[in-house]
Amino acid sequence: MADAERFWRKDVRTAVESGRRHLFGVFIDSRLVGTVQLITGMPPNQPHRAEISKMIVHPQSRRLGLGRALMTAALDAARRANKVLVTLDTRTGDVSEALYRSVGFEQAGVIPDFAFDPDGQARHATTYMYRYL
Repeated sequence: MADAERFWRKDVRTAVESGRRHLFGVFIDSRLVGTVQLITGMPPNQPHRAEISKMIVHPQSRRLGLGRALMTAALDAARRANKVLVTLDTRTGDVSEALYRSVGFEQAGVIPDFAFDPDGQARHATTYMYRYL
């Protein structure tokens, strides 16, 4: 819990306040049910690129178009920031892969054993994807 709080309150907040990261949220009845981040502060050799991060929609709020709305907002912000390429990575086989493909992302490749599950018990593969704007 402390790691999660530090990530959101310190890392994400600092990057949003600096303009290097954009944070989008979607609410139902004043309850936050989804979020996505667009990282626009890239290294000097990648000024044309942005990255999608931490796309999360509560399981009870899925299949309502909220993920698509979040992705549309993030991609629109990337265009406004003059980005022409957007990348992301997601757990291979995750339900989000279909959403990403439906908004125009293509698979670049898969890396096995890339990350641990939240409980730290098992590693899983990650699929890298990209989309031109």
